[in-house]
Amino acid sequence: LLMVTLTLEGISEGTARAGAANAAVLLNASPFFVLILSRIFLGERAGLVAVLGLVVGFAGIVVMVSSQLGDIPNTGDFALGMTLAFLGAVGWAVGVLMTKSIFTRHPDLDMLGFTTAQYVVGGAAAVVLAFAISGSGGTEWSSGDLWAAVAWIAIGSSAIATLTFFGALKRISATTVTAWQFLAPVVAVITEIVYGNTPDGIGLAGMGLAI
Repeated sequence: LLMVTLTLEGISEGTARAGAANAAVLLNASPFFVLILSRIFLGERAGLVAVLGLVVGFAGIVVMVSSQLGDIPNTGDFALGMTLAFLGAVGWAVGVLMTKSIFTRHPDLDMLGFTTAQYVVGGAAAVVLAFAISGSGGTEWSSGDLWAAVAWIAIGSSAIATLTFFGALKRISATTVTAWQFLAPVVAVITEIVYGNTPDGIGLAGMGLAI
């Protein structure tokens, strides 16, 4: 529920209300929460190089989106969006640690069944929240682009990505696994380049730092 519902709401509502850049900075802070909480609850130790790596990677995210930061068209919406993005990052971090703990205690756990159950429960809660917060009046249900995006999010960034993420989480530390999330915005920028939207020098420099 924490990983799915809070994270999905943080991504969607945070981006819609606070802007993609502002939300991205907070959402990509989840590795820091994992670093701190894993030390407290799982006893995982991160060396100085690992901590510096997290700082540099996060700095890359900030640099990548720096040109879009601070655009506040509506203060109330912006505050709500940033709060939801922050909760999404915390929810993902707590969910990662809970999952890591479960995998440690039950190494033979059916990962596919575990992931499916997680998305059934969390997805149902996310649907209720989505209708409660935004309703459906502005949704074009017949839009092909809408259903293509839903299919990609469901199959690609939810099912496949979560299974591979959990597969890594069973084998290496939570801090190391979540650090790879810094590459998500890099992939997004590369996708934009493929579509002909080349970022400026600052954006490319941020990509380099994150990598």
